[in-house]
Amino acid sequence: MISDPPNISPWSSLRDTILGNSQISATARAMVLLGMRVDSFNRSVRPRITKSGLLLADRFFDSWFAYQLPKATKHFKTAREARTFLESLNKICLDYGLLAVPDRAYLIIGDVSETTKRGKQKTHSVYDSIKTQRQVQRNYLRLAKESAGRIEVVDSRSLSVADIANILEGKIRRLMNKARVLR
Repeated sequence: MISDPPNISPWSSLRDTILGNSQISATARAMVLLGMRVDSFNRSVRPRITKSGLLLADRFFDSWFAYQLPKATKHFKTAREARTFLESLNKICLDYGLLAVPDRAYLIIGDVSETTKRGKQKTHSVYDSIKTQRQVQRNYLRLAKESAGRIEVVDSRSLSVADIANILEGKIRRLMNKARVLR
């Protein structure tokens, strides 16, 4: 499985420090997480895509923007300037083949107040406040709107976990069948 931040050495041992230490500036954290993502892409993602042509990942490309923008904004005059900064870093990585944009992403949205309650058992991070999670969700929804259909939104607010799993399984199966037809 691919996740962001990556669960590979040495990043897995640094994950809690990077995500939990509020003394790390938001801009530095964004850059470290970008480095982690570039490393994961080249060590884990690219080989898997080359081998099978299909990879399912938990939070990778789009999550970096959604999560970093609310925190990085305080280091810039506006959210637009922070976004321009983050986009320029990402574009450099894309231009040099250090990252790739996924063909499809499924964004599962829910009631932020409820989803943050479910996360109480996990290790605390700088992103856990309801305010930050609402900003993250708004950023995800803006990314989805701008993605020209690449990001598909699944509203989970009235669904059970089993319903969500069934919906995603159906979407992924259709995507895989379409990929087979195109080969």
